[in-house]
Amino acid sequence: PAYAMDSVISHFYPNARRYDSPIPGRPVNNTLIWFHTSDSTGHAVNGYSYDTTGRYIIYIDGQNKNKPNFIEVDSISSIYYP
Repeated sequence: PAYAMDSVISHFYPNARRYDSPIPGRPVNNTLIWFHTSDSTGHAVNGYSYDTTGRYIIYIDGQNKNKPNFIEVDSISSIYYP
């Protein structure tokens, strides 16, 4: 379940802090972004850049050959800052 992600993240990254959306003015590079892909599953990616005008985050997906992609800020379930 999605709530279990907090436990996993805190185990591997004990200093990470969870937020529901990006912190205004704070870079998203090296953040861990979690978003739902269905009702019961999700996907975690690495934040790269935040387009404040379009409200999109560009991310790098290690499970897909590190290809950059983007997601709307409103679609993010959680963002973890190191």
